[in-house]
Amino acid sequence: MWTLLARRILQAIPVLIGISLITFVLIYYLPADPARMYAGPSATVETVARIRHELGLDQPFWVQYTRYIGRVLQGDWGFSYRKQIAVTELILSRVPYTLALILGGIFVELAIGLPVGIASAVARCTGISTRSITASMMAASISWSTEVSRLASLSRFRSDSVVPLT
Repeated sequence: MWTLLARRILQAIPVLIGISLITFVLIYYLPADPARMYAGPSATVETVARIRHELGLDQPFWVQYTRYIGRVLQGDWGFSYRKQIAVTELILSRVPYTLALILGGIFVELAIGLPVGIASAVARCTGISTRSITASMMAASISWSTEVSRLASLSRFRSDSVVPLT
């Protein structure tokens, strides 16, 4: 069992590195300039250049990525310039609401899923079983298509628009 656990943890490391790299690349190539957003639309070129230097945005890609990984591994998730608060504090302030949403979802899932599952198991290969399987497949496909359409709508932003990240 310990070898299986160790193997799973070792397998998770490249996955986490890949996710962090993909996330960083997507944010790096976002059409919005963070220094320009922080400085404001009426800021001079010198002010934007100074902010870019202070934030380290004038460094090469790999230097920025290694600094990002180093800070994340130390628990420093950065600072939200939009909210003027540390990102860690911002996330922690939302934990109670997230837990309430999770518990509410689990409650609804159990309140619907258990009776339907029991009814389907008791009346196998009947209309109840067929209808419940059909309804669950439809619900899953609706949930999936909703998420895909939400992600597709994000690509409709103009290049000069601001996409809030925090």
